[in-house]
Amino acid sequence: MTDRVRLWDKCNALAAACVARGMVPTITRVALLYSVAQHETQCGDAWPGEHNWGATTRRSLTAGEQHDLATAGIHPVLSPAAARVAAERAASDLLGLGPGSDVAIHADSRPPNVVYFTMFARFEDDVAGATYFVGFFRTTAEKAALDGQSPEALARAMFHAGYYTGFHKDDPEANIADYARALAPIFAGAVTGLQGWTPGADAPHVSEPAGWQPDTPERVKALQNALNRITPHPYSAILKVDGLLGDRTRAALAAYRALHDIASDEAAYVALGLA
Repeated sequence: MTDRVRLWDKCNALAAACVARGMVPTITRVALLYSVAQHETQCGDAWPGEHNWGATTRRSLTAGEQHDLATAGIHPVLSPAAARVAAERAASDLLGLGPGSDVAIHADSRPPNVVYFTMFARFEDDVAGATYFVGFFRTTAEKAALDGQSPEALARAMFHAGYYTGFHKDDPEANIADYARALAPIFAGAVTGLQGWTPGADAPHVSEPAGWQPDTPERVKALQNALNRITPHPYSAILKVDGLLGDRTRAALAAYRALHDIASDEAAYVALGLA
């Protein structure tokens, strides 16, 4: 599946969710919602089989569940990733949270450096997950922000609605700025990628020219170095030059394309002098 096909598929799920929640699925509104869901859980793909959009939660652990985990010596960790996954699997097995459950246990954090388990929502498919996610945007400020063009305004409204906390204790503006920087390139890339989209439409097939290999490690490293040399930088942080076409590199490339109105990844490589 190409990036554009995935984008349109995910935004079709968001469009159905908007309709279910009484919202009109405009491109701007859907792109802003997509930026949040992609940033939080890759629109449900970060936790395979759970279809959780936006890291939405169901509930806290009960006292009994906390006691059982503590007695078994199972404690939440965020890193390294392998330890986090192992702890979450052990907790899920102990509490009997199988695929048929409407919750899944994951580690989360809040300032100052508090790591804890909580119950995140689990769904049968993307539309169900997206519909639950869209339901969290219920304050007047959040709804107004979804009608605008500003990830910063949405980040601010979401912070004050309690959607996220951030990592800076007693510094709301820093937390809002962090979140807005994360959303901005994803939003820009989505708006570009949704050109020609209407709710329910399939993405047009676009074949890359023969020999086009944007994901070889050597070309990705060249891309990361080129993006790191751009001022201002098109993403919130300097990219790690590791040859992996991960979310941050994709987001930085999408932001660069949106900034310069570049139609494809191949054209961006040419513009960056990498062809």
